[in-house]
Amino acid sequence: MKGLFIGRYELLEQLEPGVDDRAVATWRAHDSVLDRLVSLRLLDAGDPRAAAFLGSAQAAARVEDRRLVRVLDIFQTSHDGLDFVAVISEWASGRSLVELIADGPLKADEAVELITEVALAVSAGLATKVSHGRLRPTSVFVTDAGEVRVRGLAVDAALWGVLDPSVSKQAADVDGCGSLLYLLLTGTWPGPDLDNIEPAARAGAHVLPPSRVRASVPRSLDDVIARSVQSVQRPRGVMNVTDIDGFLSILGNARGQVTPIASGTSAVQRQRRIWQPVVAVLAAIVVIIGFGFVGLKLLSFGGSGSTRESVTIDTAILTESIAPTTISAPTGQIWPISTVRSYDPFGDDNGNGRPDKRKGKENDADTINVIDGNPDTGWQTARYGTADLDGKGGVGIVFDLGEPRPIQSALLSFDGTGTSAQIRVSNDIQPDPALWSSVATVEGAGEQIEIRSPRPVTGRYVLVWFTKLPADGSGYRGGLKEVTFRS
Repeated sequence: MKGLFIGRYELLEQLEPGVDDRAVATWRAHDSVLDRLVSLRLLDAGDPRAAAFLGSAQAAARVEDRRLVRVLDIFQTSHDGLDFVAVISEWASGRSLVELIADGPLKADEAVELITEVALAVSAGLATKVSHGRLRPTSVFVTDAGEVRVRGLAVDAALWGVLDPSVSKQAADVDGCGSLLYLLLTGTWPGPDLDNIEPAARAGAHVLPPSRVRASVPRSLDDVIARSVQSVQRPRGVMNVTDIDGFLSILGNARGQVTPIASGTSAVQRQRRIWQPVVAVLAAIVVIIGFGFVGLKLLSFGGSGSTRESVTIDTAILTESIAPTTISAPTGQIWPISTVRSYDPFGDDNGNGRPDKRKGKENDADTINVIDGNPDTGWQTARYGTADLDGKGGVGIVFDLGEPRPIQSALLSFDGTGTSAQIRVSNDIQPDPALWSSVATVEGAGEQIEIRSPRPVTGRYVLVWFTKLPADGSGYRGGLKEVTFRS
């Protein structure tokens, strides 16, 4: 299969997804632009799950946590006459939980430490209301460096649903974390049957508490399991926790009653200690350089303790709602813009009663004013009766950078105050803004703002997508005067 490309990604090896679903293909692939390994998932564009698949991947891409395997790219593509949707994720490997317990269950302290990391990863999605929804033993692995990583945030549940359809996604996350803890403590799985994993012992309809399977399991962990795993019978008066933060709370209470990990016994800690001397040396170097830099600054400015520099902190980092702010002295390479055009996929310029998709062009002739270097000229939207463009869904401008470029920040000069907009990137001009990879979002912006993503998103085309317009006389109209994209 080597030499076959999907977009810029070369397919190297087809992987087993762990689910019998021929409509979904998972590959280890190589990003030919950024020269890195990635995970690539393909789904038939006609599959009824396609919209949910893309939407969940887009939502997952906005969640930042080092424990989560990141979504890097989302796009539509065609191959052999068939249309597909593709989601590209970070490539990361290690030992799955199934492999970790191959030689027997973990000690209680090791299991608690590992599941705490899993729960913290899932909790990171709560800020943007993103649940995992389908935690299973293959969702979690420990890297060679001892890092706990969680894959499939939101996306796995969009494809295959929660393991127990009778519960919500948030409840499924609690049940998933508790079930993974049960697996590490007993070596058996309390949830629905999974291949190659021994099912948990039961008494009637209910799973036995872990201490009745392994006598060494502390009773405090029995309580955690009883309050999180749906299939375990809870004692009278014991309530189930309803979200991951609640799970972290009861797990933290139980941690104090679990014997601390002995030096060198934890698989996670053992891997981390390998890196600690390296990290310490690097930290020392950074401190030395930092002191040297401070010394030079003091010499340059006369060493006066009264000298003060004005510092602006950029809080506009890939959030659902970003407060307007003015950023001075932006950094990063500026990317040249070769061409620009209007993007109006939900418009109906030909009057046939249907959205024009790629062909709609709102005030297209004026888009050149955005890249003419004159801050007094620009492009404006049409005038609408409501701020949400009369329910149209949005309108925007597409900037062609000539070739794929990493985009991490955008400096925007809007026409008017109160614009809400999104910055999105793609290697193709997609017919729906939801198919573009999200870089950042701003709500109620002032006339000038720089918005920044915590990591670059690569693509040839950059879309500035207006979702809410400022008031303009008797209606609502927005626009863009100048734009700068940086790495």
